[in-house]
Amino acid sequence: MWRRVAVPHREATAVVGMSTAPVPEVTWAGLTVFGTFWSVYAQQVITVTSAPTAAHTIRVWGRRCGVRALILTISCPSHFPEPRWGAAWVNNPPEWRHEIEHGAVDVYERWDAAREVTT
Repeated sequence: MWRRVAVPHREATAVVGMSTAPVPEVTWAGLTVFGTFWSVYAQQVITVTSAPTAAHTIRVWGRRCGVRALILTISCPSHFPEPRWGAAWVNNPPEWRHEIEHGAVDVYERWDAAREVTT
């Protein structure tokens, strides 16, 4: 069971370009972009998007060897987040994975809350 845990240096993680104001629909490669955040452990901007064929699923993107790559997919981000890590990322340290999982869910929740305000 996935649960939220405290992440060291969490206060250094910042959501880039997100606020409580209504969020315009932004798309990239046909996916809805929920937002981005800076990962202290990965030392890069992480992008959170929709999944092309799954309604209650988010995809988390980063860069690997200079190319945008899918890091993980999280099912049910609003209720019981269930992360599925890509093979290239699964062996990273637990604190690295926790920071990215929590950052992605936080970005999605902020986007979802802002969307509900406008509907």
